[in-house]
Amino acid sequence: MKRTRTYLVTALALVLAGCGDLTGLGVGMSNRNLEILWPRDNAVLRDIETIRARVRGYELDDYDIYWYVDDSRDYRMRDAWDERPPYKYDVVDTWYWDWRGRGPYTIGFIAEDRRGREIARRTIRVYVE
Repeated sequence: MKRTRTYLVTALALVLAGCGDLTGLGVGMSNRNLEILWPRDNAVLRDIETIRARVRGYELDDYDIYWYVDDSRDYRMRDAWDERPPYKYDVVDTWYWDWRGRGPYTIGFIAEDRRGREIARRTIRVYVE
């Protein structure tokens, strides 16, 4: 009986690992594939900043990235084709981030494929001056 349960659990784990629709991540995707180029974790931001991120293994046209700070709404990032590798970006005015003083603030990034399915998610903590 114990061996049968082990086989069933192993089989279920293998099935779920291949089902991006059930786990929230595409096949073979992980949150590590969402690369946050700027800002880095624990960075200090000043006034106007350009945040940048990309999803490894995807063409720029094949996904969107949204960012948010703390509990704010999501903002869609734009494409930057002129850099290598290409990435998504948005210009952020941190001057108005004052509800936590100097911080920390949590910036979240959510990547979705063109069907609107989440393929990766990451957060970082930053401070402001």
